Amino acid sequence: MNTSTLIFKSKSAPRVSIFGLLLLMLSFFTVSKVNAQNISELNQFLGSQEASELGIDRDYLYGSQSIIYVTQGRIKLPEEGSAHKAEVRMNGISRLSEVVDALESVEILQLKVSSDSDKAIALPSGIEEQMPSLKVVFILSQVPISQSDVQAMVSSIQNPAVKILYFYSQPV
Repeated sequence: MNTSTLIFKSKSAPRVSIFGLLLLMLSFFTVSKVNAQNISELNQFLGSQEASELGIDRDYLYGSQSIIYVTQGRIKLPEEGSAHKAEVRMNGISRLSEVVDALESVEILQLKVSSDSDKAIALPSGIEEQMPSLKVVFILSQVPISQSDVQAMVSSIQNPAVKILYFYSQPV
């Protein structure tokens, strides 16, 4: 009797249905596909029909607005009113939990990637609950970045209405 026969005939081993495994795999690929379809390189996205429909242009992303700044060593909140944008260096992402109340009105989460090691940092789970007004996650990278890098960084974003944009710009 070979080992594979023993594994399948064992009465004490938990039984996993093929249907259950297929369903699990299908749901994993569906979630991955939703996130992948919602990720765009900035220059390819701007000027598209989707950008127009969502009201996202350079002024919306870069324009003057009240901003929360978060770095590893510093947090700066707007002096007046609620913030429309949160600018976060990836090495300071863990500090977002310190400004939860201020994040409620944030529509744009701008993440700054300055090194290859920053690309290994993912957004914390629960970020969508902390930012109920979130419409755009905008990643500005000073190192080459791919769509798969971005997907790994924003894997906790499950809302298909949140647009994920990324842009690579070499430092001057």
